[in-house]
Amino acid sequence: MSDLIQTARASIDRVLHGDATAEDVLATIDVIDALKALTRDLSARSESAIIAWIDQHGQIERGEVRYYTGPNKTVRCRNHEATVEAVLSASHGDLAAVARCLSSSAWKAGAVRELLPPDEMDGLFEVVVSSDLKTGKPLKRLQKVDDRYGKSRGLGRSNNNTGATDVPAAE
Repeated sequence: MSDLIQTARASIDRVLHGDATAEDVLATIDVIDALKALTRDLSARSESAIIAWIDQHGQIERGEVRYYTGPNKTVRCRNHEATVEAVLSASHGDLAAVARCLSSSAWKAGAVRELLPPDEMDGLFEVVVSSDLKTGKPLKRLQKVDDRYGKSRGLGRSNNNTGATDVPAAE
């Protein structure tokens, strides 16, 4: 494993120093993808082992942090239309009360864009470009287009906690 980490560091250094070829850049992407896959595998394996240990020996505490096992729960809406109708009824038609019941990313921007004219869409939705805190310049992310699907996706994660979709910065 340390060979993989050393390879990743050397590969990144080559790219940072500006003497990398396109093949070097692709090799860097590949080695980082391999590290991510390894990390996901180790995380899943360790979680399974730790769950088994805690189930056998009991919870573990470290200071204020307690580790225990329990079911993974997610609350999902079963019927969006019925929920909107029920909330509208319970709030006596108060749209502000309905809006307070929505999560930050409750709307599918693409689906709304198909229904609304562009000017109304622009008034209701905004594109948020993440900026570097030091420079104020837009942050650039590595983008990837898979021609099999015709969509691009960012390879990083947004840390702006706005629920907004990241958009690559303009040149």
